[in-house]
Amino acid sequence: MDHLRTLTKEDWEKLSKIGHVVKQLIRDYMQINTAVKSFDQTKNPYEESTAALIGDIHRVRRYFYYSIKKLHLVPHLSSEAVDLAIKEVRKTYDDDGKSELLKRVAIYAGITMITQPLSAGELNRPYVGETEKLLVDIMYRAHNIPFLICAMTIDEIDGLVPKRDNNAQQSKVDGISVLLSHIEGVKNIPNLIVFGATNRRNMMDEAFLRRIQAKVFVGRPSPAIRSNMLLPLVCKNSEIFTPARIQSLVKITTNFSGAAIGALKSSLIIELDRNRITEHRLLELADSVAREFNVWFGISTLPEICRINPNIINPVNQEDEFSLDFQKMIPTGRILIDYTDRKCRIEIKNDPTLEKDLNKTETSMPHLLARFIYGCSTRNIDTVQMIDLNFLIKQKPFGEHQI
Repeated sequence: MDHLRTLTKEDWEKLSKIGHVVKQLIRDYMQINTAVKSFDQTKNPYEESTAALIGDIHRVRRYFYYSIKKLHLVPHLSSEAVDLAIKEVRKTYDDDGKSELLKRVAIYAGITMITQPLSAGELNRPYVGETEKLLVDIMYRAHNIPFLICAMTIDEIDGLVPKRDNNAQQSKVDGISVLLSHIEGVKNIPNLIVFGATNRRNMMDEAFLRRIQAKVFVGRPSPAIRSNMLLPLVCKNSEIFTPARIQSLVKITTNFSGAAIGALKSSLIIELDRNRITEHRLLELADSVAREFNVWFGISTLPEICRINPNIINPVNQEDEFSLDFQKMIPTGRILIDYTDRKCRIEIKNDPTLEKDLNKTETSMPHLLARFIYGCSTRNIDTVQMIDLNFLIKQKPFGEHQI
């Protein structure tokens, strides 16, 4: 309202003619972004997100100023809506996946989605020129609403923009050329944002990656998120899935992706309907899922290592020694194990490195897992990466095309 009070009488006369257009704009926006649900005009679309409300108010404000040819006076996005959107996504995030995160952030921040999230396979067409035509048709939708920031989301975008080399297909090269020409190229669309999600960034075209201004890594579920994802098991059978067993499952599933945890939950529920689950059977099922999703610790999986060494899950009388939750010091996340001096050196942010003595039993990588897993759980760290420097120097295991 503060913005509208500054308008002149002539501007108000222009605005009085476009009320129906503004209503249609809001209606179209709500239909686009609630396609996954049946559109219900009686339901408040802003119950889940205050950021979406602020973002929509800003969208209408930009339309007002566009109609009176003063669009330059209003920022592209509301900073308040963007900040609120980030907070709301962080608060409600439960390993929804990369594509769902992109969609939710865009809607909450007031960005207009010009199409439903697409996969690269939906855009790749068999006939020559069809892929390029489809891309151009979708991207030029943003031209019809130049007063709004628009976005298109492409899942598994590495299939659409692979590296251009001697083995690349001409149809793929043509599709990349069309995208590059419309992203800061000769046919640049200034109000269009391209969101992409991939698990294979190293397989994507270098020129396309340079045009992408922001690159965000979406990690694996943290211990707290894994615990929330496994809580439905308690409702299924609270006698078997006690709080202590859920915490053991959280540690066993270290480095599991959200899909892997979902597969493990399904396996446990199916097994529960057949037989009573023992600790040994639980580790077997977790080991099977870990192998299926390639979650390895060296030459074995964590559930198998835990089956051989039960103390890894619940270290006895060593909680304080393994903890990384320091009162006044913040670890950087890098830990060096020195077998020569029998030391565990923990790098501390803006402080000298903290040294701890290794236990007598910590003589190999599997025996160090109890320290790492328990330490990471005290700081809610999502991923444990173990690097054997001696092995890397001697064997040079990484190939050119490995991630």
